[in-house]
Amino acid sequence: MLSETEIEFFNAQGYLAIPQVIDAAQIARLKDLSEAEFARIRAGQRSEWDLLEDPDYGPNAIFRLSRVMARHPEFQAVATCPTVAEAARGLLGPQAAVCVNRHNMMVVKAPHVGRQIDWHQDGVNWGSARMVSFMLFLDDASPENGCLEIIPGAHRRGLYKSVTNNAGGGMDLNDPAQAALVRQAVPLCVKAGAGLFFHSALPHFSKANTSERYRRNLTFAYIGNTEDFNREALAAGRSAIESLPLTAPQGQLV
Repeated sequence: MLSETEIEFFNAQGYLAIPQVIDAAQIARLKDLSEAEFARIRAGQRSEWDLLEDPDYGPNAIFRLSRVMARHPEFQAVATCPTVAEAARGLLGPQAAVCVNRHNMMVVKAPHVGRQIDWHQDGVNWGSARMVSFMLFLDDASPENGCLEIIPGAHRRGLYKSVTNNAGGGMDLNDPAQAALVRQAVPLCVKAGAGLFFHSALPHFSKANTSERYRRNLTFAYIGNTEDFNREALAAGRSAIESLPLTAPQGQLV
């Protein structure tokens, strides 16, 4: 359960790090499951939910695995485990639920291949800023392998005017005010097994992976009041939310 100090920090800064969500054995298991997914794709068994990098990196260079909760119970168990569920409730209220059709993915930044993700706010692409995202890191993240970079506190200004970039609706760096914000960016270096919550209006970015190491993370989204979110999202031409209750699957990552 989050403390009042942690909740206040999140509300003020737009993010909150959880030093250890899973242990080394669980990290190894999740890496094994991700490697099995990679092997399937490299064997030519690609689905519509497997997104690849630029073809210049080869025909099967993997960028993102979407709909991960449906791929294996242990991926869903991360999203609904007690540590994450209690934190989500602390940030969003007792009705917090994990989303099926927002995030629900593994981002794969392979060594020397993983692309840069341009500056953006998740809420712009979702049509509402009423959500919170959560990343669980399977590898140590640093600037060299493309750790997340954020602008602390910038979520309090709401959603900014956007332009199209490689993250969808992204920040307009030709706008002097937005460009000034980006110059205040802070890299978030975290260890494998750590988690990171961040507000859906918090601008974020990550550099390309120039290192010899992977940077893989599971990413999920959480919603408190689904009715309010859907009202905004549908008005913005986005799809309604699909969600699951925050109850851990029996026997998994509890």
